[in-house]
Amino acid sequence: MDRDYTLFIEREDDELLVLDGLALVQGFLAGDPSARPGGYNDQAGLGDREAISLADVRLVNSTMRARAEHARWAPIIAADQRWLSRIPDELDLIETDDDAWATARGDQLVNEAIARCIVPYIALARSTKVLHLKRPRAFPVLDELAIQMMGLPVPDKRQARIRVAQRAAAALRREGRRNIHALRHIQDATASERTRLTLIRLLDIALWFAHPAASADGTLREITVTIRGRG
Repeated sequence: MDRDYTLFIEREDDELLVLDGLALVQGFLAGDPSARPGGYNDQAGLGDREAISLADVRLVNSTMRARAEHARWAPIIAADQRWLSRIPDELDLIETDDDAWATARGDQLVNEAIARCIVPYIALARSTKVLHLKRPRAFPVLDELAIQMMGLPVPDKRQARIRVAQRAAAALRREGRRNIHALRHIQDATASERTRLTLIRLLDIALWFAHPAASADGTLREITVTIRGRG
């Protein structure tokens, strides 16, 4: 592995992931529907910044393997969404330094958004896929595979899922900051004329595609596991 593109991720269970970040991202982008022209990755950040709409839900359903019924989103769409407009476009889960993050109340803004969108029948993946569309620099896509790769459980109850998603976002900020130089190298290497993915999107892609249960058309992976040490 080229060290410039290698991600060293400390999981929440203290295990270590060593990921060939560039190869994972390139393999995903070559085979996943979200990376097709005009698809999810291209559309992130382009819609109405002030509100979640049915158009966002349709886009996620069509290009991100989600099957959220439109009616399930109706209470969120109909509710006061000023919480979303309070999140600055420039707030970046990885790029924003600690002082600026604290000043902007980054943890509070991210945690509130997650709590607002994880409701009955809209769990981790569906909620964060829409949140990433709205603020692609602030929110990772947190489906079950990415959560598991961070060494966290995926509980059934809503409040527990909210807490896990909030904890995962904080952990990805921490690990993204630690791996920021490698993520920037990956970003430069994978940028195209139409899309330059945010660092947090690159990180969640690498984590997701490293999971043994993940797949992308036309890409075969080699998964190596070794022992780090004994507790």
